[in-house]
Formats: sequence, C-alpha cells, structure tokens
Amino acid sequence: MKDTIGGGTVELDGAPVRGELHMPETTEGAPPPGTVMFCAGLPTVGPETGELYAQLTGTLVKAGLAVATMTGGSMTTPQARLAVELVDDAAAVFHGLSVRDELDLDRIGILGHSLGGITASCLAERTDRIHRICLLAPITTHEVSARLNGETDDQLAAWLGGDSVPTGFFDGLDALRPTENLAAHDRPTLIMHGAADRIASPELSMAYRDAVATAGHQVEHVLVGLGDHVFAHSAARGACLEMVTRFFAESAGNRR
Repeated sequence: MKDTIGGGTVELDGAPVRGELHMPETTEGAPPPGTVMFCAGLPTVGPETGELYAQLTGTLVKAGLAVATMTGGSMTTPQARLAVELVDDAAAVFHGLSVRDELDLDRIGILGHSLGGITASCLAERTDRIHRICLLAPITTHEVSARLNGETDDQLAAWLGGDSVPTGFFDGLDALRPTENLAAHDRPTLIMHGAADRIASPELSMAYRDAVATAGHQVEHVLVGLGDHVFAHSAARGACLEMVTRFFAESAGNRR
C-alpha cells in the first residue's frame, strides 16, 4: 500500500514538500507500525542507486515497518530545492509523520544514504524524538566541498549515483556540521559502510562514528565486505538489507 504524507502535502514555508508513505500490511486491532524516514540527499538517482532504495523500502515494509520518502523538490517547484534546504524539508516531513495516528509516534527512525547521511545527521540535532538512526555510506560536507573545486554540480551528482541537479545544488553545505549534529542526542545509531566503497571512503563514516562515540552515545560501526557505495555485490546487498531491517525492526517489542 502506498499513501501520501499529510493527506498529500506537508507544508514548508508555504511550499508543499512531496513525499510518499509506504504502509505495511496490518491486521485489525494490531498496534500501529514504526516508521523509517528515508533521506536520499539527491533529487533523482540512477538505476543502481534506485534499485538499492527500492529494495530497502520493500524489505522494511515486509518487516512490518512504514517507510516515508521525499520524492524530490516541492509540488510547485519540483527538484528546485538545494541540498542544504533538504534538512528543512526533512524536518517538515518528520513533523508530518509525528502527528499521524496510524503510526507509532514513539518509533520514528531515520535512514540516510550517501549525501542523505548529511541530511539525516543534521535532522538528528533538531529533535530528540527520533527513535534511532542509521547512516549508509555517509559522505561529509568537507568531501563535497573538496570535490566541487574541480567538478561541476552535475559531475558531483553523477559521482554520487544521481542524475543532473539544479545549478548551485551543493552550495552552502560547508556551513553544516553533520557529524556534530548526529551526536547531539543519545539514541541507537548504526553506521554502515562498504569496505570496497570507491566513491565515499569508509574513513568518512568514521568521522560520524567518532563524534557519536566521543559524546558517550550509542553507536555501532559496520564495514561490509565486498560492499561498494550502493552495496551492489549480492552478498553485500544481502548483509545491508538484513542489518538495516533488523536494526529498525528489533525495537518493535521494546518501545520507549
């Protein structure tokens, strides 16, 4: 089943943010499901990245979780948002989820992949209501800034597994502090990276891990053997799907 967030829109300064809420099959009288809000970070992605996202969504829904996704830009200006503005968009979607009676409001988790790891981490500082958070192959703002010195926006987006982006899409990211933001509140945190990732070095995710660990908060850092940036190898993909699903589903019987 696929629904839309907030009856079709979530308001953000007058601009509706587009999103979809994928609901699991439920039985009458069952408790409301937990939710995973997915932050992709790019307006559109290529086939390999899209396949990962589709499998993540399908596997989480099959495990009994709702999955919320932003679908790129606003209803009035599709795909015109900048990367730095996606944090505001994500905050609006999170608020929209937190007032829906058909969801377990105490079990809303955040999942961010690649550039979406920056969005997810910055959102993590804005509210203590996030139940748990998982980053897959997160990239840092420093790495984005360094690559922009010699590449166009579209080249950088392609490098990250996406399609063309609006001019200036990456502007302003260097003002964000995602590693510090991720560590602002204590909640279960899983950071997973492919050991064979040639796009975002596994060392980048260690910056996130170290920030959370230094704050004395809960964090698990996993390097997946044979895994590239989208965990394309069958064994790596299977491990990724299994660990992410277990991480978000295991709290079903242990609500705060």
